[in-house]
Amino acid sequence: MPGVSAIFTQSYLDTTVSNLPTKLGTKDTLTLEQTMVAKEMVQDFWPRFYQMELAAISEPMAVKLGLALGDEIEVGELNTALEKPLKVGAIFYDYGSPTGELLIAPALWQRAEFSPVPTS
Repeated sequence: MPGVSAIFTQSYLDTTVSNLPTKLGTKDTLTLEQTMVAKEMVQDFWPRFYQMELAAISEPMAVKLGLALGDEIEVGELNTALEKPLKVGAIFYDYGSPTGELLIAPALWQRAEFSPVPTS
């Protein structure tokens, strides 16, 4: 992942997306690829995710907001670096959280200048 210098374990911030309490987060590359269990994923997800074109959302978030692969998520109100809508590129299983979860690429997290300090 060229140009990304910070090492994340997992970093999250609490926010709201379409009135749904949501954990916006990122993880280091190894953690992302080894722990995200996708229910659905576009064929070229990982390269496009790291190019900041796609996001991954939890299945409960997808169900509650009626989102599917290819749908766009508006998160620009969180930060000007996120003004461009992200497309849903993966839906992952996550039944341990009552909130939605939206994962973005580490480089996009850095561009938005969110904290690089791991939260878990």
